[in-house]
Amino acid sequence: EDNHIRIVGYNMDILNNTHILAVKKRIKKSEGYKNVPYQLSYTTTDGKKINEDFYTVGVGHKLKQKTKDYYSNAEIDAMYDKDFKSALTSAQKLLNNKPVPVEVLGVVTDMVFQMGETGVSKFKKTLEYLNNGDYKLASREMLDSKWATQTEGRALDLSEIIANIK
Repeated sequence: EDNHIRIVGYNMDILNNTHILAVKKRIKKSEGYKNVPYQLSYTTTDGKKINEDFYTVGVGHKLKQKTKDYYSNAEIDAMYDKDFKSALTSAQKLLNNKPVPVEVLGVVTDMVFQMGETGVSKFKKTLEYLNNGDYKLASREMLDSKWATQTEGRALDLSEIIANIK
């Protein structure tokens, strides 16, 4: 299959595209899969200890409130499908609903899944470069961010995907 299929905005038929299915798998691997709700604790790049005041379950799904101690695989898969579609729609919106190589849509979807539409909207230069087809510049710009220092491996992987678009 040609990975350079151009996709027009808000087309949910793309959920069956081989590359988009691979993106869904990549996000699941990055986020992990947990049936038991948890609260994340981490240290920021400036050494500040953060304890999140909300629970997460499944594949990075933020719970509005913790209502139970265990979620079935079916519940988690349903949450993930909904969250992924939402991230995909937001990615298309951030890319101005323009046709883009499927790799670009996949990377922006991955970023939105992790940081939300508002978070990714702050990557103004990156989005501008992506929308203009300047993938080498977009790739470098992605790494000039707090996100890249906090989740270095993921940021490097996504940046490399963008850098390698022909």
